[in-house]
Formats: sequence, structure tokens, C-alpha cells
Amino acid sequence: MTMEGMAMPPQVSQVCLPKGAGAEAAPKGVPADQDCRLSDSRTVGATTTMTIVCSGPEPMTGTIESTVEGPDAYRTVMKMEMEGVPVTVTSSGRRLGQPCEAAAP
Repeated sequence: MTMEGMAMPPQVSQVCLPKGAGAEAAPKGVPADQDCRLSDSRTVGATTTMTIVCSGPEPMTGTIESTVEGPDAYRTVMKMEMEGVPVTVTSSGRRLGQPCEAAAP
């Protein structure tokens, strides 16, 4: 994540999904505690772009661009503006192996 005058170091996490779970079971990047709306979604090839507007306690606007990089990987760039400060969040993910023994939600 980068903001005016600073950059945060990368963070790594692993998520265990139940066997048979698809992408819908993965954690979502849209803030759950905000009133966020996604619009203007367009997909060209392997890349989907959209606009995000959140009106909660910390309102923000921005764009999201997500690219599928093969059957087991993706990369997403979210560019937002919060209280006049530009923020860029880059994330990527890939399947590490076999499904784990997670309990179904």
C-alpha cells in the first residue's frame, strides 16, 4: 500500500477454503464496514475494471483493476482517494496446493 510520502511493506497471508469452495468463498477486498457501491464494471480479456464509492465513516472513491493471471493466480490494483489523500493498494494471490480441511461456513 502506498500513500503520499509513505509505503507499507508487503504482507503475506494464507487462507484455507473448504474443499469444493470457489472464489466466492475467498475474503473480499471491499470494506465490509463501509456503505460501498461498485459500478461501471467492464471486462476485457482477463482484466476487469470497476469504480468503487464508499460513503461510511471514512468516505472514499476509486477504481479497481483485477487481472486473472492463469487458472490459479490474480493481481488487483485499487486506487482510491480518502479525505483528499491518494492511496494505492496492490494485491495478488495464487493457489498454493490442495484444498485444506476447513470447516464450511
